Amino acid sequence: MKDRKRVLICYTELLHYRVEVLKALARHYDLTVVHSGKNMTGPTSVFREVVMPLRVVWRFRFQTGLLKYVRNERFDTLICFFDLAWVSIVVSFFVCPRNARRITWGLWRTQMPLANWARRLVARLADANIFYSTGTAQEFVKRGTPKEKVYVARNTVFVANPGRNESSIRDSVLFVGSFDMRKRNDVTVLAFAKAVTRIKKIVRLVFVGDGACKHDTVLLAKQQKCYDRIEFYAFENDPDIIRGYYDRAICSVSFGQAGLSVLQSFGYGVPFVTHKDAISGGEIENIIDGYNGVLCDSNQESLEHVLVDLCSNQILSTQLGRNAVRYYKNNASVDVMVSGFVSAIESQPELQKSASPRC
Repeated sequence: MKDRKRVLICYTELLHYRVEVLKALARHYDLTVVHSGKNMTGPTSVFREVVMPLRVVWRFRFQTGLLKYVRNERFDTLICFFDLAWVSIVVSFFVCPRNARRITWGLWRTQMPLANWARRLVARLADANIFYSTGTAQEFVKRGTPKEKVYVARNTVFVANPGRNESSIRDSVLFVGSFDMRKRNDVTVLAFAKAVTRIKKIVRLVFVGDGACKHDTVLLAKQQKCYDRIEFYAFENDPDIIRGYYDRAICSVSFGQAGLSVLQSFGYGVPFVTHKDAISGGEIENIIDGYNGVLCDSNQESLEHVLVDLCSNQILSTQLGRNAVRYYKNNASVDVMVSGFVSAIESQPELQKSASPRC
């Protein structure tokens, strides 16, 4: 049996939602992941996990020993998660052995011209670039990144046995995630408080998560006459418990930010609601307004109307939920994400000039 390609990923801090993605990628390759977070796997893991000490200097991160590791280890492909603040990863891209293919992962465009110039330079030097979303990939192509070096691995989270529970009672508007100012949970609370007289009394607003803004959100909820219909729960990572929340959800809401919770919601067959200009790393591209979720206007009144519509029209919310899980399975599962990695790793440099666009 031919030896599998050896792939090394230089990462920042490995979080729980990435583990299943890496496990799926390890089915294809001899995979090692170097990072500076907590160890997330055990000795029986299907990929090797190497944790490097982290040194922080102002906004910059240095992973002690990473450069030596990259120079000395034998691998066929190096994938660098490209956050310019993680200096050791950036330098590793340039010092890796010449016989290894260099691939970037997670490049994005910001409001900083110099940083954007650096990202575009790296994208042109790389053998391939893996982007989280089609929109970001197209931006880089417009600014000079060769199309044949562009691949999309749509950002997602793992949902075991994705599907919608068709027998459960749907009686909640759900938020799952961290309490951050950008999520605008204050708007969600106020919109629900205004809409509550126009929806069934069994419908509650349920928050699941923790974070810096949770205390303020609780205080705001206590000021509303409908506080007895607003519930708060701590962060939960148990998939069975999380599924229980989604099984009762009419819709999932994060008014100000559309991140990975979009894909998690879709995986459980729950439509996602956010505003059309919400902060997003590209995940908002998955929301097709009126098909698997709703993109409302960026004001409280618009969110009120959406909540009333979805909570009052079971046929509508059910169809959106069914479309959501169908979309997840076909377009945003872990296997779909991994296929983007495989395409980039297996791309042939000598054929790239004649390759068809992949974004």
